Amino acid sequence: LPSSAGHVKIGYQAAKLNVGQPVTAIGNAVLKDNNGQYHVAIGNSAGRYGGGSFGAAVGDAAGQRGMNYGSFLGYKAGQFGSGNGNVALGYQAAMGVNGTSTFANTVAVGYQALTALTDGAGNTAVGAETLKATTDGIRNTFLGFQAQRIQNASYNTGVGFKAMYDTSGNHNTAMGYNAFNAAGGKSYGVAIGSRAAEAATNPTGVVAIGSQALVALTTGAGNTAVGYQAGAAVTTGAYNVLIGYAAGDSITNGTNNIALGVNALSTGNHGNSIAIGRDAIGSAASTNSIGIGTSSGRYSTGGNNTLLGVESGTGVNGTSTFANTVAVGYQALTALTTGANNTAIGYQAGDSVLAGTDNTFLGYRTDIVNGNNSFNTVIG
Repeated sequence: LPSSAGHVKIGYQAAKLNVGQPVTAIGNAVLKDNNGQYHVAIGNSAGRYGGGSFGAAVGDAAGQRGMNYGSFLGYKAGQFGSGNGNVALGYQAAMGVNGTSTFANTVAVGYQALTALTDGAGNTAVGAETLKATTDGIRNTFLGFQAQRIQNASYNTGVGFKAMYDTSGNHNTAMGYNAFNAAGGKSYGVAIGSRAAEAATNPTGVVAIGSQALVALTTGAGNTAVGYQAGAAVTTGAYNVLIGYAAGDSITNGTNNIALGVNALSTGNHGNSIAIGRDAIGSAASTNSIGIGTSSGRYSTGGNNTLLGVESGTGVNGTSTFANTVAVGYQALTALTTGANNTAIGYQAGDSVLAGTDNTFLGYRTDIVNGNNSFNTVIG
């Protein structure tokens, strides 16, 4: 019953000790030992202790330890949090730990979202069991069922079912189903897309954008992959830049590669290579090579090649092992198989060479009659 002007008290010992400014207390022991003002609390022991002003708590034991500028809705929502400005909506959302939870400026929406929080501040969790294990992590923002459910970390942002589910590292951004899902201390990374970098454990500075981009990555650091299945097979390879549909999708432990284009550096464990253009160095492994232009070096498995131009040094599927080759121009040395140490500059220069070696061609369609001949120089 009302005990002073403006108070509404309904229930056994409701707002028992409160003699200050108006409060509304409905339920057993609601606001019982709370000497704050302008609170509204409904439910058994809701807002029972503490003080402060302008709090609202609805639910059994909701906001029990602190309501100052807070809003709580649900069974034990924000029960043990004593800080200011908290919002908890859902069963045991931001429930905290008795005697140790001092968190403030926290938003928890969903079943057991941020339920273990102690002194971590500035967290936002929306979704059932989101940030469930976070205790002292700070300034995290997560949206999605079980997003970062297992570990305790800080300065992370995640959106999606199980995004960063078991991540303990800091300063990450993950958006998409299972993005950055695996256990480990990865940090300063970005994973956007369904299953993007989902197996990454401890790499630093990883960027995976696209469904299944870097999906198999474990520890390789400094990789950037943009596109569907870009870098999909990379595990321990590091410092690769792979942009395009399936770019570098068969590299496993190769390092220092750059691929730009559909299937560029695809189908092979490349290293120290640059491929720009669709299918550039795209169907076989190659090292220390450069391919610029559609299908440049597509089938070459050799190394130390420089191929500039559409279909330059394309080769033949399954038989091209040439190395130490320079081809500049449209279809320059395009049919080359096992011939090595050839140089061709010009439109279709040396385009008949197969197994010939140590040839030099300079000029429009400069060539030899027998593609297996070697040690020729043709100019003009």
